[in-house]
Amino acid sequence: MHKKEEAAPMSIQKEPSIPEEVERYSPPLDIDYLLKGIDILRLRETMREIVRRKRRQEKIRSVPILEEIKREKISLQGKNQGCTRLCQGSWAFLLPSNASQC
Repeated sequence: MHKKEEAAPMSIQKEPSIPEEVERYSPPLDIDYLLKGIDILRLRETMREIVRRKRRQEKIRSVPILEEIKREKISLQGKNQGCTRLCQGSWAFLLPSNASQC
């Protein structure tokens, strides 16, 4: 089995032979069947919902989340103090008993 796995990247596979016309084909839609049971009021409400969602997405995209990323200077001592506080907090149960000596 190991030999077959090693030889797998060297194997040659045939390209798909589906004609382009067949690949692009989609069956025709029956509009009357799709709109069966939908009246103009429901269609109007659906369109309003679509427009409302689109506007909401545009608002979200237009708000800059991060204007500028700034590099912060972090000292090794400060980082060690943060790790020590974390170890003494609620995460201490995950560490072995001799972790406080580190």
